[in-house]
Amino acid sequence: MSKLHPSSGSLSYNTVSRKRYDPPGTKVGELLTVSVARLGMKLASDALRDEMADT
Repeated sequence: MSKLHPSSGSLSYNTVSRKRYDPPGTKVGELLTVSVARLGMKLASDALRDEMADT
């Protein structure tokens, strides 16, 4: 168990440092990409539903 500890600790440290050194725009870009993808999927599913209703 003591062997696993340092690796998990360094993993969380890496995540924290990566977040800290990320430029502020990265998070915004991620959120924007996700919301655009969600919107696209919603529009696609709506269009698919309309096509199903037509037939």
